[in-house]
Amino acid sequence: MGFDVKCGLSGVSLMAQEVQLILLRKSGETFVPVAPPVSGFYDRVGGAGAPEGPFEEALEAALAEEVRSQRIAAKPGEEIFSQVALGGVTFEGDPLATALIQTDVVRGLVETVTSENPAASAAALAAKTTAELVQSAFSGMEPGPALAFALLSRGELEDELRDRLIRLIQMQTWMEAQGVRWEPSVNSGRHTAVDIAESFAAAEMRFAGSPSILRALARGRSRVGHLLDRRGTARRGVLPG
Repeated sequence: MGFDVKCGLSGVSLMAQEVQLILLRKSGETFVPVAPPVSGFYDRVGGAGAPEGPFEEALEAALAEEVRSQRIAAKPGEEIFSQVALGGVTFEGDPLATALIQTDVVRGLVETVTSENPAASAAALAAKTTAELVQSAFSGMEPGPALAFALLSRGELEDELRDRLIRLIQMQTWMEAQGVRWEPSVNSGRHTAVDIAESFAAAEMRFAGSPSILRALARGRSRVGHLLDRRGTARRGVLPG
């Protein structure tokens, strides 16, 4: 039986949504990102689906090497993000977790932050070296740098690594401006159509002053339009799964 979670920044249900998965490490009382974002679709078991594409596969291989070196305590040979989502995986004794962010919301907040802070624009960040992007994204917190440089050793992945690091930096810039901290995604049960509608309505109220994020929410809402009537209210019924 699957379960659902909400977007870590907007609070909308991730049912049928494209997501960005961020690997987090607990440091003191807070969580910090320690890997480039992973793209996928919410899989109803706390993750973004099986790794697809050269970048995701290379990142999974780099994480597997951390398991073999015993810096990450997890079951060898099993997909790492699924294990992290279920809990109990650590890096050098610190808990690891995942945060799931709806991809449209990421695009909306990136548009917002770059319009307000030119230093956070893709063009400004692209002027930095890859090593500078790694430092800005992770502030030296392992395994972030180790994973980044393992990916960098695959020369054909450097451009995509840089793009994902820039996206992560832009997300963190927006979060700092809003006073928002990283929090792990948690099982919130099986979302009904009513739950989904209410989550979008709450997010639309929260971001009423941000046109770019409202546009992003509208795109996300359209993906579950078959569950909602034209007024955006919920149809009856519980989602299967």
